[in-house]
Amino acid sequence: MSSSTGILLSIVVCTYNRAAALQDLLQDLLLQIKASLSFAQDPQLLLNSCELLIVDNNSTDSTQQSIFNLIQNNSSIKIRAILEKKQGSSPTRNRGVKEALGKLVLFLDDDLNLSSNFFDEVWALAQTQVSSTVFAARVIPRFEITPPSNISFQGRFAINPSCFPFHDYGEESKSYPFQYQGRYVQNPISACFVITRDIALDYGFMREDLGIVGNKRGACEDTEFFWRLLKNNVSVLYYPSIVVYHPISESRLSRRHILDWYSLLGYTLEYLRANKLTHLEPNLEVSSELKLNFQLLVLYLLWLWSFIQEPHGLRLWAEAMIAQKKSAIKFLQVNADRT
Repeated sequence: MSSSTGILLSIVVCTYNRAAALQDLLQDLLLQIKASLSFAQDPQLLLNSCELLIVDNNSTDSTQQSIFNLIQNNSSIKIRAILEKKQGSSPTRNRGVKEALGKLVLFLDDDLNLSSNFFDEVWALAQTQVSSTVFAARVIPRFEITPPSNISFQGRFAINPSCFPFHDYGEESKSYPFQYQGRYVQNPISACFVITRDIALDYGFMREDLGIVGNKRGACEDTEFFWRLLKNNVSVLYYPSIVVYHPISESRLSRRHILDWYSLLGYTLEYLRANKLTHLEPNLEVSSELKLNFQLLVLYLLWLWSFIQEPHGLRLWAEAMIAQKKSAIKFLQVNADRT
């Protein structure tokens, strides 16, 4: 069941300039591992079969010191620190999976909060035969403030949960893609998921032309990867037994953040189309500027109508979709000679 190294589970946390959040996450995780050890029939087997990898992407805050202290204070647990010099979320995750020694790799974002039974659920999963399935956690939002009334999270004018992000689709397991309360959910997000190292390496893992680079926002590196797996008939499962919480700050609930996210999404989706990366719809072509302009006109009319009679969330949703379409048009204009 374990790899040739004897390690069954590699827990990979990629981080960049979030020393305080990282420390909270890792302290909680290590407390849970130690609690599991105290109840384990064979504690040494768990110690020998699990490792923690922290991949630092050139942090300039106190991250490296925090990691050093953590390793010094937890010498009984296999912990490795890795520095990835190529900036970006994709190179950092790719480095993590290459360095991992376990058969299974659990990826955790550095700003998550863990449920009280998080490690027990992960460890139970790791001990089963899961060689051909990817398991995506339930990511529940923890709002710093009460969300503004102009944001709709459900219904026709709901803002995409990946904007914040969270990924909360109930308490039952489901295979992607699926329908949930009127929303078509094609793929998980990468905040927390379990994958075999072989699957990750066999399919190339995350594209490095997508995703966040330092403080520069990016998008869809995880979307494209999960689409690629699904296209190749790899089973990807929403697995709500594993629960994490994502703190959502006041700034992420702001109109500015939402419009910026949709603008980035519009540009990136056209990039995926132009580069034949829409794997679940392989024949999808780059959008027509004429069609996008017509959609913009309709959206502007809806936006104007929202001042007369506004169904819940319509105005902000229309503004977000306008930002997305404008950004798509910008991509077409910038790349006119290629498309």
